[in-house]
Amino acid sequence: MGGGHRVHVGGVGHGALPGTIRLRIARPRPGASPHRPERGFLRARFRARSARDPCKERPAHDPPPAPQASVATPAGGAALTAPSALKNRGPIADLLAHADPPGGRALEIASGTGEHVVHFAARLPGLDWQPSDIDPARRASIDAHARTAGLPNIRAAVDLDAARPGWGAEWAGQSLVLVVNLLHLIPQDAADTVLAEAAAALSPGGRLVVYGPFRRAGELTSDGDRAFDAALRESDPAIGYKDDFDTLDRMLDAGLEIRDVIEMPANNLGLVAWRPP
Repeated sequence: MGGGHRVHVGGVGHGALPGTIRLRIARPRPGASPHRPERGFLRARFRARSARDPCKERPAHDPPPAPQASVATPAGGAALTAPSALKNRGPIADLLAHADPPGGRALEIASGTGEHVVHFAARLPGLDWQPSDIDPARRASIDAHARTAGLPNIRAAVDLDAARPGWGAEWAGQSLVLVVNLLHLIPQDAADTVLAEAAAALSPGGRLVVYGPFRRAGELTSDGDRAFDAALRESDPAIGYKDDFDTLDRMLDAGLEIRDVIEMPANNLGLVAWRPP
């Protein structure tokens, strides 16, 4: 893993992200297994990379968003729209194409307005997409956007509480589980449950992709992140940014292997793990 190693993740025939995305960690070493020594290796490599990263302290790109899942406004009928979803769905779709999940079933956790899943289903047509949300208004919006898109690979939204233990077995056999902008909005124990159950839902070879803002080795690395995390914790002391290393540890504890940790726009991270065959 060289300090200047870069990759484009635009997918085949779809164009790349603006600029490049930097790999912060290479794929697992041959023969590596998810245990404590490997975990220490990952942490050492991350810390060495961060220490020489000229982009470690990043300016705020945008004002911090409100401390809630998303700011959604009516878009006609049951449909809702969220500016943040429209802004980041392209880069997240590029991340998913880079993760290269096998064909099959894809479960999106906390799908929000539905503007993500219609974009992802068009971009990755080899997956049968199952959106979910605990909010009835969001589920209605998801279904409205899906009807407008008219894609055959989007199922009706379901009520799935990802912080409830046991759902992973109920939704077993997934080729992809996607978690976008959720972990910082829930307590640590709930986040741990989300990751453990998401891992349990994966079929062999399946991918877990987590996107969102994180503390980097315990640190908040931009003014915008510091402001947003403070606003979250003021609204509820139990929530806020999770640590990137701790999140990777939870994935390893769940029997997954880390494939990539990728810098995304606006100082977010894309974490990609998989269940070995």
